[in-house]
Amino acid sequence: MPLPVVECLGSDDALFDALEAAEEAHLIHPESAGRETIYKFSHELIRQTLVGRLSIPRRQRLHLRISNAMEEVYASRLEDHAADYSYHLYQAGAAADPDTTIRFLTLAGEQALETAAFEEALEHFELGLSVLDDPEPAQLGISAACGREWEVAEGHFRTALAEAHEIPYRTEQPEVRRWYAWMLLERDEPGDRERATELLNEAIPMFEELGMVGHAELARGMLG
Repeated sequence: MPLPVVECLGSDDALFDALEAAEEAHLIHPESAGRETIYKFSHELIRQTLVGRLSIPRRQRLHLRISNAMEEVYASRLEDHAADYSYHLYQAGAAADPDTTIRFLTLAGEQALETAAFEEALEHFELGLSVLDDPEPAQLGISAACGREWEVAEGHFRTALAEAHEIPYRTEQPEVRRWYAWMLLERDEPGDRERATELLNEAIPMFEELGMVGHAELARGMLG
């Protein structure tokens, strides 16, 4: 955990006394990450043992405090820390805002996909689905595609596309097309690239009309 986030969790003297004691006991060790100092557990078993001693309510409250500290420290660049932030929001349970939790779990999944980390992306998307009372077909499609369940994913995307047609130019219309196209490009079976190109060419003007310029650029980038 980055030192600036840790500092938001306690008073300076007590905090540094605790960090120094833990470091001397070889429970944690510091690492440099650019200009930041990050503290890590020396072994995963140490983390599991210490966390396991906390009651669930206390553990959730701690995760909520960490997420609040991250909001304070990374206010202008919270999206750069989507994976860590969404993890703490999810672990905070019902005390965390569900919409924020889902938003950042989805963002973390998208960021993982950009580096072809499909297992990590699947984990983020499935956690997001677990927060939802009634997942949308597109969200189910993304999760299935991350798990390489192509037929299941395509079924969900076709359903999502049909439902999106009922309300023209809602955000879901171009977003479903973009994700459906992504799935087709990943599967890369005969005819998939042509269908993906068609979907992206439909999505781009929709994004532009909605003022979603960044999304339009992402879609153009997928065209190659």
